[in-house]
Amino acid sequence: MAEKKEDIRVHDCDKVYIGNLSLNTLIVLDALNNQIIKKYDVSIGTKDIFVDGIGNVYAVSSLDGTITIIRRDENIDILSIENDGYAAVDHIINRIYVTNGGCLNIYDLSSCDKIASIDGLDSPSYIKIDIQDNKLYIVDRNSIKTFDTITLEYTGEIYAPDNINNICFGNDKKIYISYGNAPLSCGIEIYDIFRKGIINTIKGNEFINPGAMAVINNMLYVANNISKGNIRVIDLPNRKILPDIVNVGANPSYMLAFFKKKKIYITNSGSGTVSILDVVNKRVESILIGAAAQPCCIASNNLYEDMNIGRTSEKFSNFIEGDMKSYMYIIAKKVFSSYQQRICFPIVNIPIPEDSENINFEKILFENGNIVEDSLIISPIEDREDYSRVQMSIDIPYRTVFSTEQGNVLNIKGTLPQIYKDIVVMIPHSRDEYKYEIVVDTKSEQLNSAAIVEGQIRISVGVFIVIKIVGDVEIKIEDIGYAAEPPECEEFEESQEEDVCKAFLDFTQTPFPQDFFPVDNIE
Repeated sequence: MAEKKEDIRVHDCDKVYIGNLSLNTLIVLDALNNQIIKKYDVSIGTKDIFVDGIGNVYAVSSLDGTITIIRRDENIDILSIENDGYAAVDHIINRIYVTNGGCLNIYDLSSCDKIASIDGLDSPSYIKIDIQDNKLYIVDRNSIKTFDTITLEYTGEIYAPDNINNICFGNDKKIYISYGNAPLSCGIEIYDIFRKGIINTIKGNEFINPGAMAVINNMLYVANNISKGNIRVIDLPNRKILPDIVNVGANPSYMLAFFKKKKIYITNSGSGTVSILDVVNKRVESILIGAAAQPCCIASNNLYEDMNIGRTSEKFSNFIEGDMKSYMYIIAKKVFSSYQQRICFPIVNIPIPEDSENINFEKILFENGNIVEDSLIISPIEDREDYSRVQMSIDIPYRTVFSTEQGNVLNIKGTLPQIYKDIVVMIPHSRDEYKYEIVVDTKSEQLNSAAIVEGQIRISVGVFIVIKIVGDVEIKIEDIGYAAEPPECEEFEESQEEDVCKAFLDFTQTPFPQDFFPVDNIE
């Protein structure tokens, strides 16, 4: 394939980086037209490449124990760090995590000084990092070991029925795990990060040595890493394997979802090609990398990559031809779970004000309910992870409006009978410092006409209650700028009494009457 001179208009987010095991090169592909725009020499035996959140590219080589960094300004640094061929970078706290000889080693990215070493790994492979949640995931045979990137504490393990071939992170806090190599004994597990458990296992003879995966538009694309490589598609909402078979090159080993163009890039290490799947038109384009090519790993700085679980610290805008969006991060309240209930009070007695013989009931106005102070008790349920017992009392204030014969208005405040709740709610497990908030919203209605009974107003009231578990989170949204300039205020003017004489004396407003003279019917 012909190489073209790099165009200054090619933005970092439109570049795809492909590692070549045979030639020890890193190829840069322009994703807009699938042209090779640059090649870099990297260390021998590069097994993994990835891009950090600020656009630096890392090529990890296990044979000579080096990590090549191609920075955004195209300067190249080589770090001497022994490794097994896999690494991950947290650019915010400036750390690099590598596996070597059954250990997880953590280095300072600037000085290459070793910060810590954690043993206990058997045969580690892929390393993935979630910067937002401070989590490190390491594939180790048939399990994924998890660590806290700040404290470096071991936080748990995710198990698969067989050796894990690959993992893929969706933007819905799900981890997709491919495992096994023989028909009917291999499959895909779906792990829910919030629930901390496997929520589904998908198996079938459609899978043979499933490996690389990518997520686009609620579809999981799974590569069968065999000589006649193909892609199978899983409808995630329905957990169903679709009948479509997408044929690609031999031994598809890595996949990259390019969400902007609705395309998936697949490196075929057995045929020296890169397949590009258009998920909309279901067409496959094949690119031959070159003689003796063995493309293995692939990465991108693509902000729209579905499986990107990291967080960019830089805001990109004004991209090529203006067709790329800009994003920003905001702190907002997220509803983690919510529950509804209805309460009916058949009899609510409202006292009539004293010395008010001639008084009329006009209406009752309800306020939103609130949790009574010191009544809220939250107790985690031991045998139900992420669920808690919540006990609380709810008050709903109201204001009754009366009118007198003299035209005066009286407002009498009161409170509906106190509502006691003892319910089970889902409250996701979180760090000790994170605090959830229990929020109550109510809508109260008068159900019948008011009646006077024993000197009191008697009505029936129905109450809709929604109980929500909320918490502050950082979310990514499209940035369309600040609010538009507001319209000018309209000054309120008191209506003035109409000047009838002014209108009458105006010849344009009050013309001379046509019937001023008698009607002349004489012909």
